[in-house]
Amino acid sequence: MLPVNAVCKRWGVSKDKLYQLLTAMQRAFLIRTVRRRSDISVSSVGAEMFLCEPAAYGYFTDAVGTRREAFVAAFAEESGHSLHATKDERQGDFLIDGHTVEVGGRGKRLKGSDYVIRDDADLPNERVIPMWTLWMEY
Repeated sequence: MLPVNAVCKRWGVSKDKLYQLLTAMQRAFLIRTVRRRSDISVSSVGAEMFLCEPAAYGYFTDAVGTRREAFVAAFAEESGHSLHATKDERQGDFLIDGHTVEVGGRGKRLKGSDYVIRDDADLPNERVIPMWTLWMEY
């Protein structure tokens, strides 16, 4: 994600206006921001920012990894789970209900996370959750 100052310069707006625009986009369900657990600042862009509708990534980019993460973030928030970005991305992508989760494809490893959510996995096991099973709770 670009630093706030770089976005302000690129868009030609002040920081206050940027935060207003981001808030409006969130309220209109265009974007979803994921903050770190300790981030309670009103003027924050969060640690991660996604389009609210993960399927929309197919129209703008072929970044499968970003689409996967956007889907998991949408699942967690829409299902009422607590969702935060991890402090250290080397440990995992998200904290969901206090559990560190890594998101990826068939070969994705746990890193330092409690669970890995894999897009191309057929069956769950002790610490692997196939992404398709998230629909069961949605």
